[in-house]
Amino acid sequence: TTFMDRATFQTLLTPAGQSALTAAAALQPGEGTFLAHFEKLRKNYPAEVAKAALDTAILRAKARDKFPHADRMYFTRVALEQSSGTVISQYRAGRLRDFSTVADLCCGIGGDTLGLASQVQRVTALEHDPLLAAMAAANAAACGVAERVHVEAGDALTWPLPAVEAALDRKSTRLNSSHRT
Repeated sequence: TTFMDRATFQTLLTPAGQSALTAAAALQPGEGTFLAHFEKLRKNYPAEVAKAALDTAILRAKARDKFPHADRMYFTRVALEQSSGTVISQYRAGRLRDFSTVADLCCGIGGDTLGLASQVQRVTALEHDPLLAAMAAANAAACGVAERVHVEAGDALTWPLPAVEAALDRKSTRLNSSHRT
């Protein structure tokens, strides 16, 4: 379960939301202390922002083994579990480093997108869930690669493939028919 919808996430990106995140992180919350910390935070922040900030702080701590910039990133519980960490995303990106433009289909929170952005000139990332798409864009910004990443919310089955040289689709690396590795 996520404590966040897209509107609450957008609030987290505001100065007030960042203040809530800072306050939540300072509490060093855990699963067992969530309710007590929630009661503290909701005195100063709306309930939905307090919940989202605490959940984000907990998930950032859990993500440290996967992502060196976890303390600046955004996650849902399921998306964190399913995301490719830095080691895996760098490996996959290395396979595509000879291409300048790559699509990351079904990008989730952007784990592979971040790896690709470190090795190629332009990444077009697609995610069906609008919340995860917004998180992928925010994570690209948090990790300093936003200028190389364009994120869209859409269905990979019906979305027209952009003019890219290669596409990563989670199960394999599929290449545009005009290029071979």
